[in-house]
Amino acid sequence: MLLVIDTNIIVNALLSNNDKSKAIRLIDDVFANVHRICVSSEIMEEYRDVLGRPQFAIPNDVYEEVINWIDQNALH
Repeated sequence: MLLVIDTNIIVNALLSNNDKSKAIRLIDDVFANVHRICVSSEIMEEYRDVLGRPQFAIPNDVYEEVINWIDQNALH
């Protein structure tokens, strides 16, 4: 299934401590290629901007891994 994933879903998945959250399950499925993510250049820019915001404190290595994975695997 092709999906466009709202940035809030990615943020929620990265910040959640609940492995059963719907956000984590969805992102896990995307990373396991159960679903394919679709992005535009504007969506990628939003992902970069929002995931890099200091208030979320997403570690740089996690940020880079997620952004690079999406950039390399998403349908552009």
